[in-house]
Amino acid sequence: MSNDRITHVTPKTVTFQYKDHRDNAHKTLTLKRNHFMARVLWHVPETGQHAVRHYGLYSHRSRTKRNLCRPLLGQGPEPEAVTPLEWQRFLTDLGQGDKGKCSQCGRPLLRCQSIGAT
Repeated sequence: MSNDRITHVTPKTVTFQYKDHRDNAHKTLTLKRNHFMARVLWHVPETGQHAVRHYGLYSHRSRTKRNLCRPLLGQGPEPEAVTPLEWQRFLTDLGQGDKGKCSQCGRPLLRCQSIGAT
């Protein structure tokens, strides 16, 4: 989020502008400071993880354009999407262990509360 989208800040709240993609309208939202920070931090990747930005030919909407380009590169059409790989299995396949379990006792981690969300 760029700073110009933040329109007002008080010690308790943050007001910012966003685009509602359901109706393509620009709207303003005011959140408690802690809730705003929690939302922003959801978009911060873990240390060592690369964030993939879906832009240009890599965006979801560009599948048709990619399939037009692939024959020019000597490639066949893009394969159809298969069942999504769950993040826990992906990390296990990379040899990074099961991030969904406690490293000490091996019990599954449960999300009980969001920090700062009130």
